Amino acid sequence: MRNLFIISTVLISLISTSVFAQCGEEGGQLIITSQSQLEGLASCELFEGNLILSSTNITDLSPLSSLSVVTGSFYLINTGVTDLSPLSSLNNTQQVLLQGNTALTSCCEILQFIEATQLGTIMNVSLTNNGDLCDNLESIMLDCWGYIVGCTDTAALNFNESASVDDGSCEYYCPESIDDIVDYSCED
Repeated sequence: MRNLFIISTVLISLISTSVFAQCGEEGGQLIITSQSQLEGLASCELFEGNLILSSTNITDLSPLSSLSVVTGSFYLINTGVTDLSPLSSLNNTQQVLLQGNTALTSCCEILQFIEATQLGTIMNVSLTNNGDLCDNLESIMLDCWGYIVGCTDTAALNFNESASVDDGSCEYYCPESIDDIVDYSCED
């Protein structure tokens, strides 16, 4: 009898948790314009529909730290957010659009979103006007990973001694005739 009570309690808590962890409405759209509205999503793991956060009054994304799936698109537009790290669990959505978040200073999660596009769990990532470091993928890589792309071949005309990963952009002197110089790097 005691085991039945324990099993019943566990099942009820699991059912409550799974219902509680889902937010939104299938095919719907929720526009959040204040930090207090965002706090209402604190336990949300799966959001049904489009989730739009748009207001300079939104400064802290930590209520979304459990969010892993948005069945529609996730939009972060013109907010006062400085850090995307609370979105580190978000790995499945149709689109991530980050636009006009000029206060952003920490945006390494963008790399996670880019990787998810390669896996097909996020279809599109769009970045526009998001602070000094958070619009250019190379700047984000450098800031987050210390990763610099460029030509790493010392024999190339455009050798970049700072580059840590070769991006295939190396350029070589390729003479017009074979009599000028023999350089096998010029062969196709």
